[in-house]
Amino acid sequence: MAAPMLLSLSSFGQFTSLSEQVLVIAVAGVLIAVLISLKRRPSFDLDKIPGPWTRAYPVVGNILECLRPDFHRKLLDWSNQYGGIYRIKFLWQDALIVTDPAALAGIMGRGDGAMDKAALVYAPINRMCTPHGDANLLTSAADDTWKAIRKSVAVSFSMQNIRKKFPLVLGRINQLIARLEALGPAAAIDVDQAALRVTLDIIGLAGFNHDYDCVSQDVPAYDHLIRVLPRCFTEVMLRIANPLREVFPGQHKNGPKGEQHQTIEQQRQQNLGSSNWWQLTGLQQSSQATC
Repeated sequence: MAAPMLLSLSSFGQFTSLSEQVLVIAVAGVLIAVLISLKRRPSFDLDKIPGPWTRAYPVVGNILECLRPDFHRKLLDWSNQYGGIYRIKFLWQDALIVTDPAALAGIMGRGDGAMDKAALVYAPINRMCTPHGDANLLTSAADDTWKAIRKSVAVSFSMQNIRKKFPLVLGRINQLIARLEALGPAAAIDVDQAALRVTLDIIGLAGFNHDYDCVSQDVPAYDHLIRVLPRCFTEVMLRIANPLREVFPGQHKNGPKGEQHQTIEQQRQQNLGSSNWWQLTGLQQSSQATC
């Protein structure tokens, strides 16, 4: 026992610089943590839940089968094979995939069986919006602060306020209809893209007093919202499936391009937030002057 220990210490001495020694210690710590996690018995009755976890690889689990742009199809295949609730290995961690409607109603509702958002899963969405990955109203945990903000925002979605925006919605839809009619009956229409353009314009005008002008675009600019946002969400889904993509973007297909789109969207949201803050400040000053 002493000989291997002395050999390990002598090998460790080969790393002369402090940074190399720190790196070796960090890697060793991660490996030890992984080994402990692998040997730990699962809690509750996870072993009774079917799923591909029974043939998962050590350390990486089932993630290799999900490293594809349409990984949701793989999850669907497993759902068809194992049922509406099944277990996978996400790296060395256990994860449950739930597709059963009745179970989802309880999990995503507000009763005793409800569960809060998984911070780890929503983290890539946060980093799409801000460089620091700050949580927002859609991704934040349902704590008292979130409940107070949600209650104040919910007033904007009352039927009375929605009716006020109906002329805006109707106007943008009629604008789209006019553009489609101008293309003629022989034109092939991407209905999903057309609906997305209307939706983004209405959200911008009704929610932020900003016209993204998506409907009127023929070929949008490279950094236009209608082109950047779908790319950002694609990058988010790829990062959820493969956490290493964010750490080593250059080692993954279209990783640098995805990172560039994230940066463009972060800057857009920052500018939009600053613009709305100044508008709100101006309204407050105007109101105080009137009073």
